[in-house]
Amino acid sequence: MDTSSRSSPHVAVVDDDADVRVAMHALLRSYGWRVTLYEGAQHLLSAGLAGIDCVLSDVQMPVMGGLELLGRLRAEPGGPPCILMTAFPDEQVRRRALAGGATCFLSKPVDDEILAECVSSAVGGG
Repeated sequence: MDTSSRSSPHVAVVDDDADVRVAMHALLRSYGWRVTLYEGAQHLLSAGLAGIDCVLSDVQMPVMGGLELLGRLRAEPGGPPCILMTAFPDEQVRRRALAGGATCFLSKPVDDEILAECVSSAVGGG
């Protein structure tokens, strides 16, 4: 059960790699944010976006990748900002992500401070 303050921003982490989800959970919680983990984009969308202030998603996932998720989030009125991350950085994908409305495009392993700055900016705190 999440016992952190309801006023802290709520970040949804979407990644098909359980180790990445656990690491992102610990990191984001250390900054005081509420975190919910999803093993795929379809799980996040099925659960609904209510109360989600920011989405942190992997680019390459089965069923629905991060770029498609970004498009779905941008199509939602008031959809949360989205940060994309990948272990396989590619300039063309980065350009597509940023042109599609991604707040940030990060390479794995992500730099803790850069990720914190991106999330803070996405939720309006920086």
